[in-house]
Amino acid sequence: MMDYECSKLKGPMWWADIEGYYVAEEDCEFEFGLGVFGTAKLYVNDKLLIDNATKQTKGDMFFSCGTIEEKGTMTMKEGEKYHIKVEFGSAPSSKLDPGASMLFGQGAVRIGGAKVIEAEEEIKHASALAKDADQVIICAGLNVSSSTPPIKFRN
Repeated sequence: MMDYECSKLKGPMWWADIEGYYVAEEDCEFEFGLGVFGTAKLYVNDKLLIDNATKQTKGDMFFSCGTIEEKGTMTMKEGEKYHIKVEFGSAPSSKLDPGASMLFGQGAVRIGGAKVIEAEEEIKHASALAKDADQVIICAGLNVSSSTPPIKFRN
């Protein structure tokens, strides 16, 4: 929303709700992350999980205009549907020292989520799956951006 413009807005301060649903694929601990240039709160089933509005810590997100990524973890149950809602406030709602950053865009929000993993267990699991494969593609790394299951190819 850094370059968002809407003729119906009366000024630079505005709010938006972002919401959707997630169905858990398995029983697990699940971690959410929320970074913002502005303010944001993340709720799961109407319960506040992350508050990145009341108290904010400057970070390098959004060209160093935003906060650090705040995180919250919860237990999820396989097959259960979870309502995820983020209440977002535009850039002027930020509690950070504005400096020159307030001159840059309407604000931004980054929402993330992933199952909490144990790196050693995931390596053992991937190794066991790869043993029976004819060919294996390795994606090195176990952060939330690269922790995809191995792809097996058979002739």
